[in-house]
Amino acid sequence: MLYSISAAASRGCRRYMEDRVVIELMRDENKEIDGIFVAVLDGHGGPEASSYVKEHLWPILQSTPGFESTDSEAVLKAMKATFLQIHEEMKDVHVSWPSRANGFPSTAGTTVSCALIRHGKIYTAHCGDSRIVLVRETSMGFSHTDLTADHKPEDHKELARIERDGGSVSRVSLVPRVMWVRRHSDRTESVPFLSIARSLGDYWSFVPTTMKYAVSPEPDLDVRPLTSKDKYLVLITDGITHVIKSAQIADHMWEAHPGVRNNRVRNPARYLLQKTIAGWRNLKSDNMSILCIGFHSTARDPYAPLQPTKEFSVDVKLSLEQHLTASPRSIALVSNLSQRFVDPELDSLSIKVNSEDYTQKFRGPGFADQSESDEEEEETDEDQDEHLDRPLYVYERHSIRVEREVNANGEEFDSIDEFDEEIVRSLEAAGPNAANQPVRVLNVHAERRHYLMNGSLNGEVNEKTVETKTLTKLDFETSDEVDPDVEKRVRTPDRSLIFDVDEKETSILEESGIDKEESLVDEEKLSKKNRKRPSSAMASDNNIQLKVKRCSDGN
Repeated sequence: MLYSISAAASRGCRRYMEDRVVIELMRDENKEIDGIFVAVLDGHGGPEASSYVKEHLWPILQSTPGFESTDSEAVLKAMKATFLQIHEEMKDVHVSWPSRANGFPSTAGTTVSCALIRHGKIYTAHCGDSRIVLVRETSMGFSHTDLTADHKPEDHKELARIERDGGSVSRVSLVPRVMWVRRHSDRTESVPFLSIARSLGDYWSFVPTTMKYAVSPEPDLDVRPLTSKDKYLVLITDGITHVIKSAQIADHMWEAHPGVRNNRVRNPARYLLQKTIAGWRNLKSDNMSILCIGFHSTARDPYAPLQPTKEFSVDVKLSLEQHLTASPRSIALVSNLSQRFVDPELDSLSIKVNSEDYTQKFRGPGFADQSESDEEEEETDEDQDEHLDRPLYVYERHSIRVEREVNANGEEFDSIDEFDEEIVRSLEAAGPNAANQPVRVLNVHAERRHYLMNGSLNGEVNEKTVETKTLTKLDFETSDEVDPDVEKRVRTPDRSLIFDVDEKETSILEESGIDKEESLVDEEKLSKKNRKRPSSAMASDNNIQLKVKRCSDGN
């Protein structure tokens, strides 16, 4: 069997990234795959608990008696024992975690939803409201089965257990929460506190009279056979399930499945994250983390046409987590015979401009592939030869394209079509664009702005730009065709396009903090008869084509 493994995460609108993920690949002495272990952890009250569990979950599970057994019950008992052991051992270190602002000890805790794929079975252990969804193939597409049930205080079984263990639940703004009985020197007070019923590390919920935790660390356990109809195992934190239902997850996995849409290959985890971020819209989004494990036949490898960006011998012990953190767009593909990484969303593009070579992997808005460009105007050989010494203008297929991968809200787009609708609408509202009249671009370049969406993979709590490269940065030569004093060019700091701006003051200038007087274009000089328009030009490689032509701005 071939396993595809992808991961994606976003801090959302939260100040801190408290989600963590775990990805482990096991091979036996014959280098054959012995199992895959994955987990998502959704921390609360700080990242301390989720970080601790991330570090200790897998080592403790491996050393727990029964884990190596082929007996399903023994493996499940080992998984349960691991949860309880971590909960008890973490108690000793939790006293050193930062106290709350009110002086009470740390209330950091974490959900844990983990899965072990081994010996033709899927084992799951689960505490909290993160979720594990099995996506299966049907005659009508994909369907879903929830392998976990959210542990919420409003659930009848959970409410009965909480009350049986000495706890209580109260509603705040219609949200049921487990009560925290806070003990002061002269009194006690009950505070509605946590909206989940099970987790690891919530020691504040201990009830002395029953010697139980109102927020229980005991996991639900399950095992089922892995069948040929099973296509994806998806692990997600509640930042996803607040917006995307399990049935929608199956639909999105179908859309991302290789060969479904024009033979295009998508990164399933990143595609689901993109759909989730779009669903949050103006709401304050939570931390979001996704792990997708795909099950494919090695005889019909759907990723075979893609050249691997990295390939390793099966003798090499892979850190999938490390590689997916360094290359967040990649999909890890592992089988008994191979282990490699592919990047389905980026194609190699090589362009020569002014006798300098620039090579950068890029696919996104502003670039058209071979099939998209067939309907556009053809160029002569003369045009292709001359383009090296001329200013280039990116051809805009629909209307404005902002040449970057992440917009102001952090949303990522896979293709021109997906990018077009939302962003063009917002730019039209801002004023510098009218339908089918692209804004003129004065530089041809591709900025690779990698905002660290995978904060949970390496523990980073802040989004940051990890790479910014310019694909083509043109030096406009002074000539009779373009007089440098004729026009002033302005590049808005929050866009990857450079705009010619007329005398009308637009909101995009105001938002960018650009002085109107510094951005005016002398239209009389621009209309000089002697000023020639650059001809169309083209640069292509590996079925990627840049159509370039002069575009006028519109208001």
